[in-house]
Amino acid sequence: MESVRHFQRWFVALLYIALVPAALSAQGSSQPEPFLLPPPLLPLQPQPSSAQSRVQSLYSGSTTPVTASGILPVSAEIVQPPLVPPAASDNLTQVTWNHENIYSDSDPYYESDYEPYFEDEFSECDEFANESWLPFGLEWTKHRLTTTVLPGSDDGLGITTVDFRTQFSLKQFPMVQVTPRFRWHSLDGPDFTDLPSRIFEHAVDFTLFLPFNEQWSFYGGLAPGLYSDHDNNSSDAFRLTGQALFFYKYSEQLKLAFGFVYLDREDVTALPVAGVTYVPAGMPDLKFDIMFPKPRISYRYSNDGIRERSIYLSGEFGGGTWAIERASGVDDVATYGDLKLALGIEHKQTNGLTWFLEGGYVFSRDLEYSSGANFDIDDTGMIRVGLTR
Repeated sequence: MESVRHFQRWFVALLYIALVPAALSAQGSSQPEPFLLPPPLLPLQPQPSSAQSRVQSLYSGSTTPVTASGILPVSAEIVQPPLVPPAASDNLTQVTWNHENIYSDSDPYYESDYEPYFEDEFSECDEFANESWLPFGLEWTKHRLTTTVLPGSDDGLGITTVDFRTQFSLKQFPMVQVTPRFRWHSLDGPDFTDLPSRIFEHAVDFTLFLPFNEQWSFYGGLAPGLYSDHDNNSSDAFRLTGQALFFYKYSEQLKLAFGFVYLDREDVTALPVAGVTYVPAGMPDLKFDIMFPKPRISYRYSNDGIRERSIYLSGEFGGGTWAIERASGVDDVATYGDLKLALGIEHKQTNGLTWFLEGGYVFSRDLEYSSGANFDIDDTGMIRVGLTR
């Protein structure tokens, strides 16, 4: 017990030595920190400085700095701003994360309209945006339909693709996105390719956007899915894709990105992602997304504050891997790959419909089977149209 008393005495003495000089120094300071007066809800009444300081710590309305020593004489001379009644709860605007100024495309590999999956606010016309019956705090935020046509020929492979996806966000964590998607491919090609007439993709994307500070941010996700012709439902149909991308905002004109995308394809398992987004100073309508392997250069030629239109030139690494059943009844895995170069036009409308239309050239096409057969496919053209709501 005696040792405890000695410890207490020493502790009190140390506190006294540390706090008393600081208090004396603060008392002798001739320039206390300025603070702001609140707008009075009642007629001004003289208040002691301690009470005034307490009120100031809870509110901030006036923009005129006043020192503690002059509260009472100065407060009566301040012109207070008019009081604004609080808005009704029905008029409040719900805001989610907006990352368009940080990166230009959340997924460099999916056929997309190059629009990030984040918006400033929910569309006023979207009847599903704030539906309360959705479980787990989910909110419907975006829907997208894309159709791509690659014409076939006697020696070429024709592919018509319909892609539909709808996006949900978590109300409490808007940086988390859940996107179920379905893609249907209709194949029209020569008999020697031995491909089924239809193949399908069912997947769910789970993505996370994580800003570290004003310069650094992270975008990543995983997407488990089934890729098959619905006849070969073996374990080869399951594939897990993902991505991890880091973004650095060097300036308002220049942003850097690096990371990787995991494709889980038979020919290409993963690819690095690296590049820059550059908007020249004095030319805000011109944008360079030099991002391997999906570069894009766009020019916005019309913008009235509600609608804007752009033209763009883009490149794309396409293809995929599917579990199929050959004509002989044997299960196999087919992998198709190509490169695309497209010229398009894009229309965006605030709280409205976004659409794009593009045409291009498809080359470096090939088809591989895990059983060992490989084919070179003739080049072809491309037409793609997409709608986003």
